[in-house]
Amino acid sequence: MVIKVDSKGLAKVAKWELRQIACDAGFRLGNAADYREARKGGMRYYRRNCIFDELYGHGQYEGMFYDARADPPQILMPCRCCYAEWLFYSEDVKEAIAAIKQNKRAL
Repeated sequence: MVIKVDSKGLAKVAKWELRQIACDAGFRLGNAADYREARKGGMRYYRRNCIFDELYGHGQYEGMFYDARADPPQILMPCRCCYAEWLFYSEDVKEAIAAIKQNKRAL
């Protein structure tokens, strides 16, 4: 529950914030469920994509590969504009493994 207190000391429940909290919680639960289902299906690698790459400055992360065991998408991408594109073709998985190894060497 979100309670706002004005300058007079009166408290009121902010309904818009309650709806926003419920929406965010639903988004996080949906991401966690998607992650569980993908991992049950044997998927391990994903590519990060963003709907608004120009707007929020997420363009630098667009198309980067991640290992779900090391970087789960629901922790790495807390925003609603980013999503995980799960990789299941062998060529995509090989490309992801090579990119992840190269990124580890660069660090």
